[in-house]
Amino acid sequence: MNLHHITHIDHIAPLTLRFEFDDGMTVEHNFREEIEHFSNSPVIAGLADTVVFASAEIVRSGRAVEWANGYDLCADQCRLWTGDTASSSMQPSEALVAA
Repeated sequence: MNLHHITHIDHIAPLTLRFEFDDGMTVEHNFREEIEHFSNSPVIAGLADTVVFASAEIVRSGRAVEWANGYDLCADQCRLWTGDTASSSMQPSEALVAA
């Protein structure tokens, strides 16, 4: 099991972040689908606010990304979006769960 760390994030489009990992892997992810799917969760739906979305920052020594409204994602979840499940400590069945 590899524990990956996020080293950098960029806001590249509305509701879209680019994650860079400690091994050089990058992934771009648009959060629109999660926001729509979990619209009953005020924390996840809150990411639709451009100010909240822009507040994303790397926390816990690169093991997570957190927004000002308290929503956070672990680096392993973000790594799953690369399709590189073999090197992730999570399995696809452990995908995003509403807070």
